[in-house]
Amino acid sequence: MGTQFYAQANNGINPNNGYDFKNWGSYGPQPYDIRFVYNLQSLYQLPFYKSQKGFVGKALGGWAVAPFFTMHSGYPLTVYTNGSISDETLGQGNPNSGSLGVNAVLISPYSGGASVHGNVVGANGTGSNNDPTTGGTGLNLFANPDKVFNQFRPFILGIDGPNGGGAGPLRGQSRWNLDLTVSKELKFTERFNARFIATFSNIMNHPWFTDPYLDLFDQADFGSIYNGVSPTGNIQINSPRQIEFGLRVGF
Repeated sequence: MGTQFYAQANNGINPNNGYDFKNWGSYGPQPYDIRFVYNLQSLYQLPFYKSQKGFVGKALGGWAVAPFFTMHSGYPLTVYTNGSISDETLGQGNPNSGSLGVNAVLISPYSGGASVHGNVVGANGTGSNNDPTTGGTGLNLFANPDKVFNQFRPFILGIDGPNGGGAGPLRGQSRWNLDLTVSKELKFTERFNARFIATFSNIMNHPWFTDPYLDLFDQADFGSIYNGVSPTGNIQINSPRQIEFGLRVGF
């Protein structure tokens, strides 16, 4: 938890009231806050043909598999308003900056999820820039982005807290990955042996997508998951499947 959606150690934003944390709209989870992390690693030495003599034993025996599975819940996300609203965060704005992002305010029960939806065309102009029929990816954090869009409103000076609806009230996509190592021991003589290794990173070729645009002042992109530089650019933040082979000889 923190008083801003920034690292306090290396920025110039300070609390407006050091004695009243609970009433700040800016108090909430920090961007690196992950509530759930799960890692599972195992090693299984295949018992088949281990004692078999001759070519069959050497070819089919001595294999081992070592999967490594990791999963974590989503990062905090904030719906915000990004426009010419300098100084409207009660002292945190810079009058020379021209604009400042402020957290939007939730006005009805949140109905959105934290999973990627495909082929989302949007409605009433919400998420329309990412329409798959016009060259967009069609990916959106919400199945109905217009419904979620209308559950928020912009920050109102004098009514809302120091920074609107709070930092990180939503959660982004959960992510998982599976790696696998396959190895085989080869023993030719008492002193001469070898080990074959094949390593598969992201063996399922499962993509991790970027988190969405959640600017309330950019309705056409709201909830969309696509490359901000180019609509057809890369939106995958992890590496595709990679395979490495190795042979270690001992003597």
